[in-house]
Amino acid sequence: MCCSIHTRHNTNLHHKTTTMEKKGAIIVARHGERIDYYLRDAGSNWLQGQGYGNERKWDPPLTHRGQMQARKLGEYLHKMIERHDLAPIGAVYSSPMVRCCMTAGEAAVGYMDCKDSNASTCSAAEDSRGENLNSNQKGEEKLNVIVEEGLVESMNDKWYRSWGLPDSDGTWGGKAGSNYKNGVFPPKVQDDAIDARAKGPVHLLIRDPEDTSKFLVDYGGHPGDTSLSLLESESESESESQLHPSVAQKFKDSKGVASLICTPASASTEPIFSIQGVDYKWGDFEFGKTQQDRMEHVVETLSKRHPNETILLVSHGAPVTNLFARLTGNDWSVPVHGVCSYTSFSIYQKDGQDQGGAGGSLWKALATNDSTHVKEMHMEAADETSSFVS
Repeated sequence: MCCSIHTRHNTNLHHKTTTMEKKGAIIVARHGERIDYYLRDAGSNWLQGQGYGNERKWDPPLTHRGQMQARKLGEYLHKMIERHDLAPIGAVYSSPMVRCCMTAGEAAVGYMDCKDSNASTCSAAEDSRGENLNSNQKGEEKLNVIVEEGLVESMNDKWYRSWGLPDSDGTWGGKAGSNYKNGVFPPKVQDDAIDARAKGPVHLLIRDPEDTSKFLVDYGGHPGDTSLSLLESESESESESQLHPSVAQKFKDSKGVASLICTPASASTEPIFSIQGVDYKWGDFEFGKTQQDRMEHVVETLSKRHPNETILLVSHGAPVTNLFARLTGNDWSVPVHGVCSYTSFSIYQKDGQDQGGAGGSLWKALATNDSTHVKEMHMEAADETSSFVS
């Protein structure tokens, strides 16, 4: 299934010719700030609340700040694509988790806003950009946000412990053993204490793309989400001055994520990895190598599906971080890659074929774990380090 964000784009023959000469790439990003982590750090527990989407404990939405991070990600990627002389983004693929779909939607809107304004710095005046987006003389272009199950969260014991135990608050690995230091694992949990949904097939936990779209259109945020309070209290703040007025107003009004319009799946958007084909559940967890295998398979398949395009993949902290090690052959730790923070991203490009006989591709990283767009806005979340894994 895929969701389409409808935007306006001014095309011409010169642009198309130039695009064909550019090389494509794969951009892999983590989602924005999660509401459950934000409320946890404020002293409450989103998983134990009522309403606002928390009946699905494993699938938290973004905070308003997370949405802002994602919008700025898209705007910044427009500059990065020009800097590296890459082909434009032709499609956006997202994990089925709602935090990733929200991130993908906002990033796509931010990117297309800049692309349509024909401004490398995304600083066109409001009037001219409004004309660009709304003029009936412009051609309409769709940037697809496609739900790809192979980009889903690591379905390991730490993920299940983060939401499936009586005292879970979103913390990776559960409150009793979030760090798993020195091979010491948390104590065994009594079977009757585990959320019954954790014991069923994992595909039952994954929301259908149409349901995700409906949720995103209706979701107005959580009343405890004050993640943009500092920004809103400073009328001439440094952060707000960098935003296009329509974007700043959108978040001041606490409106939901940009609407995603679902369209039927086609042969070109069928899932590369089907969650229906795995049997993960509590006690039968996904191994780290298996998670890396599926992420690599998704990247390799999409690079063939979009040979002359740049595509954006939105996933989770551990899959994104481990993918760097798998594609480049380098250790992900500091200073090479380091902690994968909210909406940080890496850009990969094919760098020849493996000569070792395995037949795999070699990749080079044009950008590694970049979060410049968030740091420039002073929009970092308080818990970047401990939240990176999910």
